[in-house]
Amino acid sequence: MEPENNDNCRRPRWAAKINDWDKWPHKHEHRHRKKSDFGGAIVINLIVLYLINKIPGWNLCFITDGFQALLWIINLNLVIKIAGNIILLIHDQRVVYRFIQLVFHVAEFVTLLSVYYIYPFQFSVCYHHWVDVLIKLGLILSLIITGISVIGLFFKLIFGNNK
Repeated sequence: MEPENNDNCRRPRWAAKINDWDKWPHKHEHRHRKKSDFGGAIVINLIVLYLINKIPGWNLCFITDGFQALLWIINLNLVIKIAGNIILLIHDQRVVYRFIQLVFHVAEFVTLLSVYYIYPFQFSVCYHHWVDVLIKLGLILSLIITGISVIGLFFKLIFGNNK
């Protein structure tokens, strides 16, 4: 039974549209927005790939020789992201999207772990010692968050609605 239509029981305009949620046009706009997101991610990752390979030639005071040892895994991570976004640009289904997101996060976790162990920076030469401490703490926090997201994405892929 619906409440009477008096001034005390009136719903706001935005709440009146909640019953028509699946009729909104945003359901179809979502797919087009994601395609542009994938294209943008490809372009940005290509730019980062180019720039990251130019860093050793810049002779920055805080980059150590360890950066050269990490360059291949950073490049691999970026290539995985570019390839994954190309796949998502072509074949955009929920199960494929979730699987590729899981692959992205695993690659990111491995890259962060490698950066943490090798740590190719030495900010105490150019800046203060506390910058190194803050970056290491940021890497640890990023590893924890990425690890949690890998577990969550794995369970979402296995147990989630993949239709």
